[in-house]
Amino acid sequence: MSRPVQIPPMPGESLTGYLQRYQQAGLAPVRLTVPASFDNASAPAAVITQVHAATGLSEDQITGMTMHRWVPSIRGYRVQRRHGWKLHPHRWWICPQCTVRTGYQSLRWRLALQPVCLRCRTYLVDPDNAQIPQPVPEATVELVQGLDRILDDA
Repeated sequence: MSRPVQIPPMPGESLTGYLQRYQQAGLAPVRLTVPASFDNASAPAAVITQVHAATGLSEDQITGMTMHRWVPSIRGYRVQRRHGWKLHPHRWWICPQCTVRTGYQSLRWRLALQPVCLRCRTYLVDPDNAQIPQPVPEATVELVQGLDRILDDA
C-alpha cells in the first residue's frame, strides 16, 4: 500500500529540491538517499522505488521532476550527461528569496542558462554563499524568459 502524498511537489520543482523539503518537514520515515551521481537528469528505478515508498508520489510525478523529457542537447548525453546546458552535478543555484522562504528549487535552475528566478526577478546564488538578492534588469529577464520558452519548445 502506498503512503498518501503529504507534501505535493510545487510546479517546476526539481526532485532533489522536493526531497530536501520533504525531509526538512520531518515526513520521511527513513532518510532518503539518492546516489551521489544523481543530477536530476533522470531517475533510476531504484530512486523511483525509494521516493515512491517514502512519499507516495507516482512514478509520473517523480520522473516529472527530472530532465527526462528534455532533449539530450539540453540535459546532456550518455551516463556522464555531458555537452548539455546542465551545471556540474555537484553545483546548483538557489533563489535568495523564495528558496529561503519556501525551500523551492526549480529544475530549470540546474541549467547554466537559467541564472534568474523568474518568480522573484532576482539572480540565483550559490547555496553555500547566499547573498543579498540582486534585482535583474528587465532586458535580462526578457532574455531568460526567451530561453525558458526554448526549453519548453524543445
